Amino acid sequence: MTRTRMTIEPQGAVPSGRPWGVWTSIAWLVAAMAPQQLLGLWIVQAPSQPSIGPVLDFLLWAIAPVVLVIAVLIRRLSIARCFAWTVPRPHDVLIAVGAAFVLILGIGLLAYVLSGGLEIGAEVDAYRQYLAAGGTPPGFLLRRYQAVIFAPLVEETAYRGFLWRGLAASRIGNWGAWLLTSAFFVANHIRDYAQPQALILVAVMGLILGLVRWRTGSTTASMITHSLFNVWDDAFTMLAAAAGWA
Repeated sequence: MTRTRMTIEPQGAVPSGRPWGVWTSIAWLVAAMAPQQLLGLWIVQAPSQPSIGPVLDFLLWAIAPVVLVIAVLIRRLSIARCFAWTVPRPHDVLIAVGAAFVLILGIGLLAYVLSGGLEIGAEVDAYRQYLAAGGTPPGFLLRRYQAVIFAPLVEETAYRGFLWRGLAASRIGNWGAWLLTSAFFVANHIRDYAQPQALILVAVMGLILGLVRWRTGSTTASMITHSLFNVWDDAFTMLAAAAGWA
């Protein structure tokens, strides 16, 4: 029986150029992610709670990839290689789905225990109200499209793509990249998850997503895990309503 080793990032130059260093990679990351964070903070603090709409929302999510593409082109790197955009192998997909299952099961059980067995994580009443108002099941499943589509694409590209590449090619290697990208992932979610318990769960998620990236060498695989985890709440709500669990 053979064992497959974790993918090890190059510790030096790549054929098309050398990745940015640690501090420069972090600076590019901050420049890429800051606009959306600052706008989100403004919306939260604005008295009238303005709505930015889907078009502006898309443009805001697109800022980070555009900034990071510029950083890659300046360094004369391959965009796909630097971001670890690969076509995942069947084995990689299994790892991604398995990691999503571990996240969903582990965090779901934790929420159930903390609620004293009263909370199963399904908002059945909200789902029924949505349907009564003329909504459709696919519409309910994709109503949080930012979390299901935009967040996995942009955040995995930024943290476990661009930043990972720069950190792993430095002296800190893959172990340092795994820990630091997870730390920055948590920092990016502080505004949305102010409670310490929630941030701990985000940290666990970041570490598992990092393991998927490390094990497969692909941010595409970690995108799959990220998306499946984010869509699970709504999917489970629909399942609970159909089964009459609540």
